[in-house]
Amino acid sequence: MAAAACAALLSATAAGAQLIAKPVATVALHKPQIISSPQFTAFAEMAARQRGDAAIAPGECRPVLEALIDQHLIEQEGAQRRLTPTEAEVDQQVTAQRRQLERNVPDRELTDDQWWALIRRDTGWTPAEYRARITVWILTQRVVAQMRPDRMVDAQTPSEADVKAFYDVNVQQFVQPEMALVRHVFFTTDGLDAAGVNRARQRAAQALQELRDGASFDDLVVAYSDDPSSRDRGGELGNRYLRRDDPAALETLGAAFLQRVFTMQPGDAEQLVESRAGFHVVRVAERIAARLLTLDDPVAPRSTQTVRGQIAAALAGDLQQRTAEQVYAEIVTELRERADVEVMEDNLAAVCPA
Repeated sequence: MAAAACAALLSATAAGAQLIAKPVATVALHKPQIISSPQFTAFAEMAARQRGDAAIAPGECRPVLEALIDQHLIEQEGAQRRLTPTEAEVDQQVTAQRRQLERNVPDRELTDDQWWALIRRDTGWTPAEYRARITVWILTQRVVAQMRPDRMVDAQTPSEADVKAFYDVNVQQFVQPEMALVRHVFFTTDGLDAAGVNRARQRAAQALQELRDGASFDDLVVAYSDDPSSRDRGGELGNRYLRRDDPAALETLGAAFLQRVFTMQPGDAEQLVESRAGFHVVRVAERIAARLLTLDDPVAPRSTQTVRGQIAAALAGDLQQRTAEQVYAEIVTELRERADVEVMEDNLAAVCPA
């Protein structure tokens, strides 16, 4: 999403009953509207969290207020043109953003908790703030498209020379690490006492023996595994290729588990391996050596996007974002010329002293 093109992120409600609501600005484009001190404070705090700061610096107070004024102007113009998105449309965009992130991390489906944890990590926003941000973004795109339809066209596809130049300068970004596709029958030890852990170890050893006696790995996954998410995938661990330095696997399974797995090769006898989470009857289905990716290689195993396609999409997105930022600035200038905007300097100084 175009961050700067939607620099005004959202209007927020009062942030603390102890604050006395005073107007810090008034905005009148199609209707009079007051920006209160609690609204400004909440907006400023959210902007600071997005940058990873505890609060905005005093010298940033006026630019933050101007961004909030711009947002109100866009909202009023959008409402006048009947462009305000519905809740269902916001839901669709949130889902699209989530799917895009999952496509950028092949073979990974995020749970709701993982998705919102990533949003909090990257923006500092709550789910409600993120949805409000999406609402403003959709509305801004619609206003821009209506007011400047000739400018908001799809960015041209970057030339092959541009793609090659980016690859040559950033080639270190396209190193594929050593990977393995691991199948497992899992026996959890989470929350078990010593006796329970011993029973889990015995069940795992029994499953391994059945496998060596000729049982089907797929059948054992269905019959025994405590990892229900992998039962319909033949026990594929995590539904993705594991990296030797995979941070998620290091945290949940432990370095010793990964070290043991990466000593195995496809075709080796299955092994019983212990992790932080429990016991695993492990089969390595595929190993991929670390190497430098070429422009025609997929960005990751099972991905349909090549390195060339990824670079072209990124370059096109950058061009589109720069165009959107320029058009946004033009439209805001036009709206300000038509609007009546007043800033209450004393009230602003009271909530954000220099």
